[in-house]
Order: sequence, then C-alpha cells, then structure tokens
Amino acid sequence: MQYNVVEFTQIEILKAKARKIRHRKDLAIKALSKAISLKGKTKDYGDDYVWEKLDVAECYVIRGNIYFERKDYDSAMADYTEAAKLRKWAEDYEDIARCYEKKKDWDAAIAYYTKALRACNLRINSYYCRGKIYLERKKNYDKAISDLKKAIKACCKAHSGLESCCKYCLEYEKMIAEAKRRKNG
Repeated sequence: MQYNVVEFTQIEILKAKARKIRHRKDLAIKALSKAISLKGKTKDYGDDYVWEKLDVAECYVIRGNIYFERKDYDSAMADYTEAAKLRKWAEDYEDIARCYEKKKDWDAAIAYYTKALRACNLRINSYYCRGKIYLERKKNYDKAISDLKKAIKACCKAHSGLESCCKYCLEYEKMIAEAKRRKNG
C-alpha cells in the first residue's frame, strides 16, 4: 500500500509514540526525525498541507519531550521553537518557558509564558508558573499576586464548580498570601 506524505507522517508519529512508550527513545528520535524531514513535501496546499504542518509540529513536540526528559534543554527548546513556528500554540511556548526555567533563565521563561498568554489568555499554567517565578525568583510580589489572581480567575472560568479547581485555587491563594507576607516584610 502506498501512502501520501501526510499519511506517512502520521504513521511515523505513531511509530515514535510506540517506541517512546517502550523506552526505545533513540529509535523514537530517529522515526521523528524522518517524519520531520518530510516537511514541505506535500504538493497539494489544501487541507492536507494544514494537517501535515500539525503532524510535523507534533513530531517536534514529541522529540522535544524526549530531549527534555534527557535534560538536553537546548535541543528540546529548538524542537519546541520549530513546533511554535508551525502552529503558534500556547502549549509550545510553555514548553520553551519550561526549558528556560530549567536553565535558570528567569527573564526568558517569563517572556515565553507571556507569549503563551498572548496566544491564549486562559492558560492557567502560564499564569501560575509566571507568578511563581515572580514570587520565588524575581521577588516581584505585586506581579506574582496579579498573575496568581489571574490563574484563579482562569481556573474558575475553565473548571467552574469542579473539585480540581478548588484544590488549585487553594494553592494559588496560599501563594498569594505568601507574596503579601513577603511584600509587607
């Protein structure tokens, strides 16, 4: 059976996911790299082209996750950046920010959490992580409080009435109280 480029990319993603689950990450990286190398090979620039871009972006994310697990943050960041170029999803910017956090580059992490929020202003995780950096690393308590309040608002909007929302909101409230305590000395 012959496959078009989009179908082949999807197959490679599935193979990579299967290999990752089996802890054969080197083979997963090889399969993902092969799928990524097909980028731009689709001749029809209709719906298939859009799906190909999303499939290739997913390949970058999966491969980036493997690099992240290996603590190869530069390679992970490069792959997450490529994914973000293809689809501009908030999650991709959050992944880049996580890499910067691991590298202790707080300003860059804040910048990428901000990009994630520009892509989707209801990103609870982006508000939380950026607020946490402001609180614990930058000692900017006003910004920490502001972000954590926005995290609560986004959480309540996304999960209104659910127990998980209440659990997270309690954690955010504790962090707000800590920021106020530190601010007032």
